[in-house]
Amino acid sequence: MTGPNDPWSNPSGRPGQGRTDRDQPRYGESYGQPYGPSEFGSPYGAPTGPPPSSPALTVAGVLQIIQSAVWVVFGLVFVAFPATVADMLREAGVSSPTGDLKSVAVTIGLIVLAVSAAMIVLAALTLRRSNGCRVASVVLQTAFGAFLLWLLSDGTRGNPGPVLLYVASCVVVAVLLLSGSARAATGAGGRGR
Repeated sequence: MTGPNDPWSNPSGRPGQGRTDRDQPRYGESYGQPYGPSEFGSPYGAPTGPPPSSPALTVAGVLQIIQSAVWVVFGLVFVAFPATVADMLREAGVSSPTGDLKSVAVTIGLIVLAVSAAMIVLAALTLRRSNGCRVASVVLQTAFGAFLLWLLSDGTRGNPGPVLLYVASCVVVAVLLLSGSARAATGAGGRGR
């Protein structure tokens, strides 16, 4: 004997008559979980789950943002006060083929601002666990630290303390970004790269 709710007893297919759990849900009812975790992982190989905590990655990102903020201040000074900076460049022995050191100061300031903005973006994306930005930050920190050391060895005048402090911060950021916890946080730790 068949009952009204048996699947084989509903020849008309109308909702409400012979309804089973396998039928479509009624108006306003949920279909279940529309967006659940995929059995194949996330698209494009992105890390899944909550980000693993990495103090090394956080400290390196914040240090890099502070470094860049210092250079933003220098860039703004170069752009805002080109006459004063041109006089300082002239005293330092810098010359221009056209003799216009004001435009040289503004150009240097704009380049410093652009590089600083790029470093802030790299640091922010590194904090969001981007492995490519982590590697780019390591390369740029190493290159910038080497450039500053070269400037010091070239015979800069004055107190080398602030420059050495900045070089030390470049080394610290690079070492922190190369640490195992930073690599694991960006997904580069266990893939054999």
